[in-house]
Amino acid sequence: SGKLPSYHRLAQGATEPTIPFQYPLYKQCDPKWADDVMVTKTVCQVGCLMSSTSMALHGSGIVLGATGSTAEANPGTLNAWLKANGGYDDDNDLVEAVVPKVDPDRVAWPDDGMHKTNDLPFDTLKEYLQKPRVVIANVDKGHHFVLVTGWLEGDNDTVLVDDPGFPRTNYSYSKDVVGWRIFDMMRSSNASSDARNDEGHRLPLDTSFKLTHLDARCNDGTPAGIYTRPSLSTDAEHAPWVIYLEGGGWCYDEASCKKRWNNGNNTRMSSRLWEDEMVLEEGIFSQNCTKNPTFCSANHVYVRYCSSDGWSGAAPSSYLGYRFEGSRIVQSAVERLISKQPLNVPRLDPSNSPVLFTGCSAGGRGAMFNMDRVKQTLKKAKGFFDSGWWLEMEPIKDPHPPRYPSLVEQTQIGLKLFNATLDASCVEAYSKNDTWRCFLAPYAMRYVDTPSLSQAFQYDRFQLEKDTYGRISSNESRALAYAEKFRTTMRSTFENINGTGPGRGMYSPACYDHCSVQKDGFFRTSVGEGGPSLAEALIRFWSNESAVWEIDECSGFSCGVGC
Repeated sequence: SGKLPSYHRLAQGATEPTIPFQYPLYKQCDPKWADDVMVTKTVCQVGCLMSSTSMALHGSGIVLGATGSTAEANPGTLNAWLKANGGYDDDNDLVEAVVPKVDPDRVAWPDDGMHKTNDLPFDTLKEYLQKPRVVIANVDKGHHFVLVTGWLEGDNDTVLVDDPGFPRTNYSYSKDVVGWRIFDMMRSSNASSDARNDEGHRLPLDTSFKLTHLDARCNDGTPAGIYTRPSLSTDAEHAPWVIYLEGGGWCYDEASCKKRWNNGNNTRMSSRLWEDEMVLEEGIFSQNCTKNPTFCSANHVYVRYCSSDGWSGAAPSSYLGYRFEGSRIVQSAVERLISKQPLNVPRLDPSNSPVLFTGCSAGGRGAMFNMDRVKQTLKKAKGFFDSGWWLEMEPIKDPHPPRYPSLVEQTQIGLKLFNATLDASCVEAYSKNDTWRCFLAPYAMRYVDTPSLSQAFQYDRFQLEKDTYGRISSNESRALAYAEKFRTTMRSTFENINGTGPGRGMYSPACYDHCSVQKDGFFRTSVGEGGPSLAEALIRFWSNESAVWEIDECSGFSCGVGC
């Protein structure tokens, strides 16, 4: 294991994959065995070759019976067997010659089993995989091992694999492979090519999210949709869920909606041009279980944003001719996951499935608005709201460009257009003319009853860019002074939720940024020197280890660590 290797691009003209025999996919950092010690290090740290071997044994129908056990092979059981049978040297390396003791009649470590260089011709590799011989590739400059499963027709450089450490499904024969390990294994008569199906939901051939359309509609009446990717875990039905609402601004009147459509944002108003698949690999979507141990094996759901209403609307029609059905899209997505499930993820159990309901920017606000309604259906849901902390501030005074409507003014106009569904207790707390406050987190969060954590950047890039007409990017003194006032105001609003309930937490870096849950900043940015990253704070919140209240105290514009 180690740093995630760079991805191999498939050759132009490559066709369908050929996978003669399929194996279960096991991840060495699966919590079931991640911390099991081999000699001095754990399976998660250095168990890639052993884990690849366990996949081959299980897929061949070979059980661990040499010591009287009949356990099926997986990284946990094979590691225990190897420790009991002298299967490791002092450096935690697998002793390949010990593996045949599992079943000497069906497993052999042949004379040509060790290849310390890439000296196996590609045609010979394909021949071996069809025999079948078990072929394990040494990649990543010798630091990692993967089980080879097939190739692409028309491409003599792409090696298809089951990777125990990273979210990879292929490597380059010429650039990535530096050696091989080969075993001869006689498959049992009941070892089917569908071995992976017996293990529950495994990672598909590629790691992309798959589109499923919903009953609710986008602005233009086309069907809304969700993209789903199943858990890496062999027990996907009991894995946690991450349901993420996409962000992306909004429109609130005729001019802004026309501009939104004409500026190329029509994919956020229509599903006509949506792709069938999408790839997400950073932040909370990372399948690198070393970096992202809590959510790497989650069932991931990405709810595409096409309602332009901050996920608040319940208007099937409007005077503009557009629908604004954001809250209905959320409801439709949850219903589909519970009942009419997409084919590539297990059924979402409303009573027992642990769910992190989240989003960033407009998606963060949308998750906040819809949180308690979602919680009524998904009993084990919690919320994480990234960069949805809008402030009630007038934009900087500037006579040159046309005046920019403040976010408060936009909200006041938009809520009527959207027929927005706001929290009833919040609406009740304010007068009829002030219900717009229930759209701004500093006022609305105290009425969210579900345990939740918010992230608010003290120099929020989105609002500062808008409110300074872009002048913050050129470090103009007026804009920087406005930014400091913005930071002071933001920090004062945290007191609106501090102490109002044990389930309301805050994580606030002093960074000029906006949204990080879906980016590398999820791991990089921290609050203070030696303080927790967002990923670490979210683990604390998720596991109930402690309340999260992390507010950056450094001095100076964007002074935070990792900004």
